[in-house]
Amino acid sequence: MPSVFRAMEKETLLRVATACLEGFRTAIAALKGSLPVGREALEKKTSEAQTEALSRFDGELKGCMLEEEKKIQRKELDDNTSKLKKQLETENNDILLTRIKQVVSQR
Repeated sequence: MPSVFRAMEKETLLRVATACLEGFRTAIAALKGSLPVGREALEKKTSEAQTEALSRFDGELKGCMLEEEKKIQRKELDDNTSKLKKQLETENNDILLTRIKQVVSQR
């Protein structure tokens, strides 16, 4: 594979991975506005957003010839979206706990 073509493929790969992660971050930010929500509802919404980001990545890079690099970037995207999901779940739990404490202290 010529080095110019490889560089172009690598640039496209990084651009798509970044765009997919940013799209996921946007979805997470939108969910933050509706916190707190039930655990199952939050899991469903975050999983849908994660699946959408990974599907977009796969779809846009279907013709990419850099299989090993694509595999590495997809794993990074999956890891990063999983971390963001976990952070949102923690934030949701913290908000729920704070609200419960407020209700209990008012009684």
